[in-house]
Amino acid sequence: MALKLITKISTASGQGWEANKKGGVITLVLNAPAETVTLPAEFRPNTNIQMVVTGLGGQSGRAIVNANSGVVTAFIDGNYYGTVTYLNGL
Repeated sequence: MALKLITKISTASGQGWEANKKGGVITLVLNAPAETVTLPAEFRPNTNIQMVVTGLGGQSGRAIVNANSGVVTAFIDGNYYGTVTYLNGL
């Protein structure tokens, strides 16, 4: 089996978040988003995923990335931060 070099990197971002896609692998970074994060279709996971987020005071919580709508819903009060890497078949 030969290895294939993937050089194309796509990026989507908004205030307080950024997503990078290389091949079918996406990394989403949340850095205190001011508004609801809605990912473009090509940056959405294949299935809903959960991720760990951290607040300013060190409290931890979770966020769900919805595969259908691309909306990231955080279950933590105040500003939150987190990074997750997942697959996308598009």
